[in-house]
Formats: sequence, C-alpha cells, structure tokens
Amino acid sequence: QIKELEQKKHELNQILKEKIINRLVGLAYSFVDPMANENDEDTRLELMMQYDEEVDDIIKDINRL
Repeated sequence: QIKELEQKKHELNQILKEKIINRLVGLAYSFVDPMANENDEDTRLELMMQYDEEVDDIIKDINRL
C-alpha cells in the first residue's frame, strides 16, 4: 500500500510539473507579448500586475513539489 501511495504521489507530481510548464509557456503568450506591444500605460501596468500574480502562483506550485 505504501508503494501505491508513493506511485500516486509521483504521478501527481508529474501532472503538477506539466501544468507548471504549460503555465510558464502561457506567460509569454498571455502577458509578455501583449505588454511589449501595448501602448496604453494603464493597460500595460495592469498586465504587469496580473503577470506578477501568475508568477507568484507558479512559484507556490513549484515549492509544493
């Protein structure tokens, strides 16, 4: 039973790693590119704040591994 739990934990960690990688890739499409191309300063600032929140959430998930 311990082996089964260890296997399940390993599988969940792999899923979490995949989700983290997908979120990191998504940052470029969702925030970095739009920030670079945004002319409105308020909109750019809002994107930066959302970006920071997403990065913080990703770091929390990484620390859970």
